[in-house]
Amino acid sequence: MTSAKPPGQTLEQYFESLLASLECLKGVVVSDGDGVPVIVKYEPELQAVVQSPTFSASFAQASEKTTKLGLGRHESTILLGNDHQFIHFNFAPLYCILIASAEGNSGRLLTLRSEIAARLHRYRQRIARLTTDSYFTDDSSYGAQDHAADYADQQAPKPYEPNTAYY
Repeated sequence: MTSAKPPGQTLEQYFESLLASLECLKGVVVSDGDGVPVIVKYEPELQAVVQSPTFSASFAQASEKTTKLGLGRHESTILLGNDHQFIHFNFAPLYCILIASAEGNSGRLLTLRSEIAARLHRYRQRIARLTTDSYFTDDSSYGAQDHAADYADQQAPKPYEPNTAYY
């Protein structure tokens, strides 16, 4: 395991060392909730797969859908194919995809979750803060209290009106 972080090691260097230390691991993609890649490290044969426009976005969308179905927080998924396996980790607002050979040890790759989460923690906080700040800061004078009031109005029960159909 590569849990000890050498001084000055960047996140990209960490993923490069992970790729070098695990023979079955072929690529790593870290993306935001919209599927925009933040960090991409992979072997050349995976270029067509990794650069597909729907590759990163599909997991983020699937994760949101399972949450909306009431299945709880979606933390990880394993997809097995003929040649590769894809292990998706939900570190919302970031998502990490490990791409490994089909014969790779899925259990070993799943144990990397906590280590990767620790490495991404600071970046997750930054992105969450940027996302929240940008939502409440726009060019108009419509501020955070206005957004909160709108939300409260939407959540308030509607008064009963006779002779109205409620479907």
